[in-house]
Amino acid sequence: MIVSNKMKFIIVLIVFSVSLIAQSNRKPVPNPKLDKAKEALDSLGLPGGEKTAQSTPGAEATKAAPSAESEGTVIYVNAGTFFEISSADDATNVDYIEYKINNGEFQKYSNPINIAQEGKQTIIYRAVDKVGNKETAKLLTVVVDNTPPTVKMIPSEVPYSRDKVQYVNNRTTYTIAAEDNSSGVKKIEYFIDDAPKQKYTNGNPIKLETPGAHIISYYATDNSGNVTPEYGKMLVNVDVNRPTIKIVESSPYVVIGGKNYAKKDTSFAVKAFDNESGISQVLVKVDGASDFAPYAEPIVFTAQGEHTIEAKAIDNVGNESEIVSMTVLTDVNPPNTTIRAISKED
Repeated sequence: MIVSNKMKFIIVLIVFSVSLIAQSNRKPVPNPKLDKAKEALDSLGLPGGEKTAQSTPGAEATKAAPSAESEGTVIYVNAGTFFEISSADDATNVDYIEYKINNGEFQKYSNPINIAQEGKQTIIYRAVDKVGNKETAKLLTVVVDNTPPTVKMIPSEVPYSRDKVQYVNNRTTYTIAAEDNSSGVKKIEYFIDDAPKQKYTNGNPIKLETPGAHIISYYATDNSGNVTPEYGKMLVNVDVNRPTIKIVESSPYVVIGGKNYAKKDTSFAVKAFDNESGISQVLVKVDGASDFAPYAEPIVFTAQGEHTIEAKAIDNVGNESEIVSMTVLTDVNPPNTTIRAISKED
């Protein structure tokens, strides 16, 4: 059988078209060669040349708008954050990108997006290629938080204020607490005096053990990047020095046989001194009492015999002095004088 040149062309075209159609069923990628082959078959009235919505530019516009695919995460940002959108197409290249915020209208993307309004926002975006294929829209949920966290410091013991100076002891610890009602607290940082800053860890309070004045500066950062605008500061003076104390008699002792005797009506005053936080209380224990009692006034002994006084002082941050003591003898019995008559001869 003699096959004409036209028939040969038709056979080759059919084989080529079937091959391209089979490839298109495996991977729905726009193919200009396939479109031309289908047009040629259609012009010849041969099977396989039917036009489909997939191969017709603009046909997707007649379909329902695709639902947005969520990114699945929520990110926290502030008004200083911008969003950059990029897209790629491995066949006919990207024509444009469009986006909308919340329920607004789609608009073409040209510059990074900024959202200043606080609260939960959604960015819906998609790309369109050169032949009109629209990407299924994607959705990103963001929470815009422009409010910085609040932060405070809580000492384990209330500092004692004297002459506008806050005194503490070296056993005091400092807890830092921060709150953020929107994006939440990301981290708390602090530094002591001029030392480098460090991260504060919950459950690991700060402790100052070096005597003298110190400044603790602290601040917090939330998950949107907002930082406490003014650092919190606590100025304290660590007082580790014990008070001093002494017992003072109102009259000099009378020393007889190496023993100290108090003169009649001698009183004993207890005096305490502290140059930092000051004296909080003075305690005394007299004649072997079981417990110390607050000192109120000078002590006077009215009973005959040996007496003891023990005393100690506590300053306003809890430092205790050493215990001082003294022992004294009192003689409250007057002399016994007698008289007798004697003769001149005696």
